[in-house]
Amino acid sequence: MEKNTGETLKGIANRPRRFILVVTSSTDDLFSISMLLQRFAYEVCTAQTAKQALDIIAVALPALVITDLVLPDMSGLDMLRNVKGDVRTLPILLLLPGPDAHVETRPVEIGGGVLCLTKPIHTEDLYRAVQSVVEATPRAYLRIPTTLPASVNKVPLDAAKGEYIMNISENGVFVRMLKPPRRNERVSIELNINGRDLNADAVVMHSRRAGEGPFRDPGMAVRFTVIAPETREIIRRFIHDEVTRGIAPESE
Repeated sequence: MEKNTGETLKGIANRPRRFILVVTSSTDDLFSISMLLQRFAYEVCTAQTAKQALDIIAVALPALVITDLVLPDMSGLDMLRNVKGDVRTLPILLLLPGPDAHVETRPVEIGGGVLCLTKPIHTEDLYRAVQSVVEATPRAYLRIPTTLPASVNKVPLDAAKGEYIMNISENGVFVRMLKPPRRNERVSIELNINGRDLNADAVVMHSRRAGEGPFRDPGMAVRFTVIAPETREIIRRFIHDEVTRGIAPESE
């Protein structure tokens, strides 16, 4: 393979690679970041030293390397230089120490193809950073699978027929239903989260009925068009709590 220094992150992201390598000597960070990535639906491989990471990269290229700036045997930047010196190029997400970290660091000189996040790492920031590199069409809002009951245009979904909200983000939902409204139709969505009744107006972005495609759930993807700020915040908090459940809380 010839070296192509002009290859963009988008071009790299289009390759059929889906696992992410996390490199940190912190057991807590290794656990929390790996768990979040798995809940974002990515496969994860971990290393606690730069040498371990380079050994893994030599065998299989990940879609992304997330690494601490400070590692026991080599800085994250030095590891990055080892990778960049290879004929193969891959994206890097560099984790920088927070303002309270008592470590000696040299000025960070970062070229193209490297993203940075400063600790503590916030869930939504990590999601957007990973999406921007790994996905051909990045999502701006964290989306999770769910089985929430709901109503569409005031008509309750039929749970006995497998109708429910299947995915949710603060920007919209995918409603699994057998005979959904067609694309571009306006609909009202009513749902209940943690005992609170919520509603929003939406527009159908994509729609497919039962039998229209093999191995695909029937239903519709809708984008919220009119939603109260407090309703959006309840949805955002629900998603955040579901994703971070059982993981050490972050500072917000």
